[in-house]
Amino acid sequence: MQTTSTPLSYILRSYRRDQFWLPVALWLLFGLVTWILAGSGRGDNVAKAFLGGALPLTAGVLAAFALLDDPALELQFSTPAPPWKVILERMGLILAVTAAAALSFQVLLGMIHIDLSDLGPLLVRQAAWFTPSLAMISLGCLAALALVQPAFGAVLAGGVWTFQLLQQYFFIHNPVARCLFLFMGISAAGHPDQGKNVLCLASLSLLCLLASIRLYREQERYL
Repeated sequence: MQTTSTPLSYILRSYRRDQFWLPVALWLLFGLVTWILAGSGRGDNVAKAFLGGALPLTAGVLAAFALLDDPALELQFSTPAPPWKVILERMGLILAVTAAAALSFQVLLGMIHIDLSDLGPLLVRQAAWFTPSLAMISLGCLAALALVQPAFGAVLAGGVWTFQLLQQYFFIHNPVARCLFLFMGISAAGHPDQGKNVLCLASLSLLCLLASIRLYREQERYL
């Protein structure tokens, strides 16, 4: 059976544009605050909060609404595109927006002389936002499909994010919970288990995406 890719133009049209403004608004807000605090030595904390905290949360919320909030959901189900391709296209778009926000924000940090070298080398610093963003995207997608409601999926993903934020001490000092800690890259940079944390979150993300593909095949649940 021949399959086709969903055109990017269709994805952009069907995706609610007001949600795309969320990462832009956060970028501007955190960028302004970081610039204001750059001279006081506290700008780096704001930058870390954006890259390792706000961006992953935003990605998770957007992922929860990416599939079931499609105004032409029935039309999407009628296309020959397989579930895995639809999910990868939608989640890939969110990850691309997140990456653009993270990389451009780091360019801004360089322009206003904010140094994040304490997070590690350049590639390690990228893991501080990429890994939790990937985990939140996969969690938001799976939660929305499992609960059959985008809003419930966003709440669940946000709840996990909030719980880990409030229980950072536990996640940092517990060897098992440490592997699932979303904020490892900014709260415990340089920890010997940081590589294990990245591997665990990446593996969990893959499992969540595979489960999402399995659920998305049951199209009758969402019509």
